[in-house]
Amino acid sequence: MCCLDSGVHYNCYLDADTLKNGQSNELSVSEVNAVLNEFASRGQQTMIVLTGGEPLARTDLEEMISHGAQLGLSMVIGTNGTLLTSRRATSLKAAGALGVGISVDSLHKEQHDKFRGLTGSWKQTFQGIQHCREQELSFQIHFTVTRNNYTELDDIIKFSHDNGARVLNLFFLICTGRAESASDISAEQYEYILTQTIAAQAEYPDMIIRPRCAPHFKRIAQQLNPDSPITRVSGFDGDGCIAGTHYCRVAPNGDVTACPYIDTPSGNIRKQSFYLSGMRLLNLSH
Repeated sequence: MCCLDSGVHYNCYLDADTLKNGQSNELSVSEVNAVLNEFASRGQQTMIVLTGGEPLARTDLEEMISHGAQLGLSMVIGTNGTLLTSRRATSLKAAGALGVGISVDSLHKEQHDKFRGLTGSWKQTFQGIQHCREQELSFQIHFTVTRNNYTELDDIIKFSHDNGARVLNLFFLICTGRAESASDISAEQYEYILTQTIAAQAEYPDMIIRPRCAPHFKRIAQQLNPDSPITRVSGFDGDGCIAGTHYCRVAPNGDVTACPYIDTPSGNIRKQSFYLSGMRLLNLSH
């Protein structure tokens, strides 16, 4: 999987200056398409996540999606949903997008807007979910767990299922960047969330419910049920962090890093091929 950051507008991966002003050296659509060509030349099993920032702020997003889809790549979008109008959902699907991941931080309007720092974002996001349903554009929900919303876990699982989400991804605050010194959920809360997640997967077998950047959830799965299929995923493919081995990021300026939470680049696609940057990244990961 490769994460291509658009680098525009607000999202947790970008620092405050980029959040406010964007970047003047963002990759052009031709540069993005060139690296998509390189991905496809080495195999079509790669999933490309176009994220940011807010990728829907780019008017050339559909061109990137169409180019990747025609190459046989799996093209998906990570968005906050505020710009996901009915027309945009239609154009994304027509371009070849397999689906979108939509960030929902709370089912309560005030809490979601406060977390996003934008009044009215909750309404726009939930309208975006409705537009995906109407246009039959596959979507998943991204829920970042914090001390302020972890009690909503059961409700967000039910909401996601009842509204037709294919996947519910649970993210956790990673102590890096602006969140380096931020408070997070307690160990007990973390344990509760992972336990509930595993139990919920059994209750909703037709929807994938998974914690991201939390491979230690397998320890809880083992404790709950040693025969669970979750515990059988082992070895290099299934255990530990996949950053730099099965996942990487291409930043808005072309830097290649192991994941969005790691700033140190292994190369830059404007200076060398992605393959060379990726090989160095793989060596660093080992």
